[in-house]
Amino acid sequence: MCKKVFRPPDISNRTEKAVVRAKIMQPATLVIFDYSGTLSLEAADFGRPGNLERYLKESGLTGAGIVSADLYWQKVVNPTWPRASTTKAGFKSIATGCIEKMALSSATSLMIASAVSKFVDEYMRHSRIDERWYPLLSDIQNLPGVIGIIATDHYAEATGAVRAHLTALDINSVPATGKETFHGDTVFIVANSADIGHLKASRRFWRKLTRARLSIPVEDVILVDDFGSNEPDRFGYSKPEKIKKRIEATRKAVGEVFRVEPQIIHFEAGENPDRAIIETIKVLWKKLKQ
Repeated sequence: MCKKVFRPPDISNRTEKAVVRAKIMQPATLVIFDYSGTLSLEAADFGRPGNLERYLKESGLTGAGIVSADLYWQKVVNPTWPRASTTKAGFKSIATGCIEKMALSSATSLMIASAVSKFVDEYMRHSRIDERWYPLLSDIQNLPGVIGIIATDHYAEATGAVRAHLTALDINSVPATGKETFHGDTVFIVANSADIGHLKASRRFWRKLTRARLSIPVEDVILVDDFGSNEPDRFGYSKPEKIKKRIEATRKAVGEVFRVEPQIIHFEAGENPDRAIIETIKVLWKKLKQ
């Protein structure tokens, strides 16, 4: 659980009214978290060899012709990712259509749709936030002048799932798009590329987020992201040169939009995720105190 997690100085004596007023009036510090592979290590584990094959079978996708992890990545995920990650169509609908066109089995459209739905629902259930992050997220929610953002390149189905996982930890949130307003001590914004229409390495992602939710001055940006380091390799996805390119593209996009050089914390879980999370939290709090 959270026994070893680094805790910052107590801030519980601040009233909710003061916290909310400060968050609205002060220039803000943005603390931006990636989701899969960072806040949720379980989401990354879902796609690892062995795990993925089991979920393909249990959902019924093997009966629809998706009989291996390689086939899933190469013929379903890769060709559909550009659209599925930047539109509200949803992975369920897009993947169902993709599998139907391949005609790899005698499965009916209804059977394919059912299998895809079960698979995606299981993936979202396995995308829980690691509880070792909870004390940090909770404190950020109550820290004046700090706004938490979860920025993720993901499918449309993820927005509701991420917010549900936050709610399970007593963390309030609003989506980056839509008419839902802040309430109480809400400071976490869930910014999903599928809702925004652009991936987060693009300036357009951050510009749209700024127009929708951040009409306030920003004085500092801290970004915590694995940049693919903790994800399944997926045909070279986690190669160092690709990770470096993602870091630089994101650094440039964030810096240009907010007009401040982002402080980037590259989160690498390695063989000891517990220690990695503890050290990351320590580094983050040092930056917040600067």
